[in-house]
Amino acid sequence: MGTGSIACRLRRCPGARLVAFACAGADAELLVNATAGHDALDALHIAGEAHLAGKTLIGTVVPNGLHHHR
Repeated sequence: MGTGSIACRLRRCPGARLVAFACAGADAELLVNATAGHDALDALHIAGEAHLAGKTLIGTVVPNGLHHHR
């Protein structure tokens, strides 16, 4: 599990950007879907087929319910 706020994480990774699902992948070569299992397909649908086409997608989806356990 990560620690710290999103702003903190972005400061530690200067090349990283935070974008809405609908914009994700528009100009990316590699996409990482790191959403909770129950949200994974919704995130891909919102990102849109046109933004995902021809891209490498890495799925690191957390199984449903597991993200609540520590």
